[in-house]
Amino acid sequence: MIKFIGDWQEDLAWCPSQLYRLVEDGNISFVIYCRWRHEDPWTMEFIFFDKNSKTKEYNQTKKQYEFTGDSSLSTGIRQAFEKVNCWMPDLLEQINLFYKDDDYKLLEAKSEELAANWRELLTKYFPEGAWVKFVEKMEASNEKD
Repeated sequence: MIKFIGDWQEDLAWCPSQLYRLVEDGNISFVIYCRWRHEDPWTMEFIFFDKNSKTKEYNQTKKQYEFTGDSSLSTGIRQAFEKVNCWMPDLLEQINLFYKDDDYKLLEAKSEELAANWRELLTKYFPEGAWVKFVEKMEASNEKD
């Protein structure tokens, strides 16, 4: 069951602009990471984390994100990115969706819709991607717990 944690965190400097949203689906945790740089369009990746090896920063960020809605997600997530288990390529390009720099609210809504169907999308567009083994590993660890 997909669970969106907190609200979107918007780091909307002119360039680069970044959006983050934390998502959990059982034992699978990932961040929807959107980035705009110098020119259109926005990109969107799913960045997966191993629930069993989440960093202290990730857990603190999640707690802060859930209970305060604080927009300082960037620091904790960036530190957690150093221990990323699986980072997907740009999904928007694969499905031919393009958002201009000021369309970020439309992008947020579409990203949530895509994240809710992440497994089907990644199976379709990246059938042999690194995410496959990562998800299998996470699901196997669920069965052992």
